[in-house]
Formats: sequence, structure tokens, C-alpha cells
Amino acid sequence: MSCQERFPDEMLERYVRGELSERDRRALEDHYFECPACLERVETLQAVAGVLAPAGRPRTARRAPTWRTAALLGGLAAASVLLIVLQQKPDGGHATGPRPPASGPAARPPQPTGPTAPVVPVVDYSDLAAISAPRYEPSSLRGAGRDSGFAAAMGRYTAGDFAAAAAALDAVLRRAPGDPQILFYAGVSALLAGRPDDGVTRLEKVVIAGDTPYLEEARFYLAKAHLQRGDAATAERELQRVIALRGDLEAVARELLDRVSARRSGGRMPAPASAPP
Repeated sequence: MSCQERFPDEMLERYVRGELSERDRRALEDHYFECPACLERVETLQAVAGVLAPAGRPRTARRAPTWRTAALLGGLAAASVLLIVLQQKPDGGHATGPRPPASGPAARPPQPTGPTAPVVPVVDYSDLAAISAPRYEPSSLRGAGRDSGFAAAMGRYTAGDFAAAAAALDAVLRRAPGDPQILFYAGVSALLAGRPDDGVTRLEKVVIAGDTPYLEEARFYLAKAHLQRGDAATAERELQRVIALRGDLEAVARELLDRVSARRSGGRMPAPASAPP
């Protein structure tokens, strides 16, 4: 038995109008998902029903479609309408286009979305976030006697191998997790190695330690770390805290704060005469 005999046009029209019995509807759907010719017949009837329905005429109530029918209607209705319009060209030509797959639900068309969010320009703070390695003074009052692991780590630091220094200092921190000197140089090494998140974590622990010889520098480099992350607002707050300490970095913190604030507001200040630490 041919498709035309098994599923005549009258049956397909009733399907499109939602008038088939549940049994016949399922049989037709199971068939046309496997038969390109019948699938095309159904699409054409759906398109004609949608385009030629008289304005204001109530449509026949339809049975709620199955998920496969819903996918077909959602994915192919627009394409079918376009096919009907193109077939009515003045020169009598017939447009051709890609067919939907013979089996499986068609892709759902893009759904409308809400109003587009305004584009916020990205501000580049990379020049203001740049740092140079603070000097290490092994014999100063800052540093007491350290184990060989710390000495080896700082050897990497002074040689400029900051990634290796950060890893070695993290290993030392497992033995002395609250040491502000180790935390400070571990945080700075992380920044110099391009890991601002790790730098923030370690430098914040220096700040939590309170009034140590590293407090002012830790806050200053925290500001730099936040600039590396693009968080200018937090960087400004850290710079204000550096200024409030009235220490050696007050002047350079004020200059950097002015430059960050100007950059955030859309202006640009001239480059400083000397590079910041």
C-alpha cells in the first residue's frame, strides 16, 4: 500500500486541523518522521493553513500536540511559509531549499529575548597594575633566621624566577602558615608570576596579621593585585588605607589613586615621572 493510499490528503488535512483520533495521529506521526515525502506533505498543509486562514475567523480547536509535533511546528513553520511565498514568484519559478531531517525533531528556532543590555566599555588597568619586585633584605630586622627552604625560595625570588619562588614559598608556608614575611613574598611572587588571585589570598593574610613591618606594603600590593583583576573600586579602597597609614608609600599611593580614579571616570592623567613600585 502506497503512502497516498494509507494516508490520503483528507487525512493529513484533518491532522493539521487537529481532528484525527489519538490512534490515527500517532500512526501518522510515527510514519512521517520516517518518510520525507509525507513529512513534506504535512509541512505544506501546515504552512497553507497558517497563511491562508481568513483574518478574524476562529480556528478549530486542536488537540495539544505531542513533543514531536511541537518540535516540528516550532522548527519548520517559518521555513514552510517562506517556501510558499517564494513559490509565488512572478516568473513562475519554484524556489528550492534544504529539507528538514527525515527523522528526529527539528531544531527549535531562536526564541525572542529581552532588551539588549547596554555595552559597558572595559577599562584597561594593566599599566597601573604593573609592579616590580620589592627588595628582599635577609639580614634586616624584618627577617629572622629561616630554614633552608625559605632561603632557597628567596634565592629563586632574587634571581627573578617568581613562579618557582611562589611554589617554594607555599611549601614553606605549610610549616609556618602565619608568618607575615613568608606570606608577603609569596603574595608578591604570585603577582609577578601572573596569579593575582593567589596574590590576594596571601597578602590579605598579611593584613589580618595586623601591625607588622609588612602591613603598608601588603596593602599597596593588594591594590595592585585588584587592578590586575580589573577591580578598580577595591583597589581604590586599599590605596586609601595605605594613605591612612601615613607611611613611606603614602605619596606614591596618592598618585596611583588619582590615576585609577581618573581612569575609572574616563579621563587619563599624564604618566608619572618615575615608575611606581
